[in-house]
Amino acid sequence: MYNDREVGAVLGKSRSEVSSMGLSERRSVLLKDRKEKLRSLIQVYYRERGWNEYGIPRVETLVRLGLWDYLNQEAKAEITILAAKGTDRERS
Repeated sequence: MYNDREVGAVLGKSRSEVSSMGLSERRSVLLKDRKEKLRSLIQVYYRERGWNEYGIPRVETLVRLGLWDYLNQEAKAEITILAAKGTDRERS
């Protein structure tokens, strides 16, 4: 199968070992690996944009972009709370 090499690399198994696995098991391994890689790439994207791990812009980012001053006090308070979520986990 065309993905056996990739599944083998993920599992650290030879192509013959992989080919003896069921098709649904191979697909499951591949899907899980690709989802993990995608999650990792999304986190890199969020960090580069100045967002927290949930995709919410940080206060500093909104200030830098000149958008913070356009928000009312209620929106500023909510964004401050939401943007702080995950900050501790990102720093560790």
